[in-house]
Amino acid sequence: MGARGREPGRLLPASAAKEFDVVAAPSISGVPYANVLSHKFGKRLVIDRGIPSKYGMRLRIEGDLRKGDRAIIVDDIAKRGQTLLEIAEEITALGAIIARAL
Repeated sequence: MGARGREPGRLLPASAAKEFDVVAAPSISGVPYANVLSHKFGKRLVIDRGIPSKYGMRLRIEGDLRKGDRAIIVDDIAKRGQTLLEIAEEITALGAIIARAL
């Protein structure tokens, strides 16, 4: 069971697939839900590390995020929404558009 007691694959109706290009999640907490949704809808998955990595490309957002992408952000729990807002800022700074937050 996931958010609001629902299975992750049922968080969005099938008709929502045309509304977004990529599923984004905070590292660890939202990844299981985002992974299910990206697989179900055949969309790319990106993960927000929270801080840039110390190795490799030193990126905060990992994955194939493109300018103009429409993204949904998925987290396991949203109390104040701070994590969702932080991810939204990072994604929009990279040129993507936030379509939804779950």
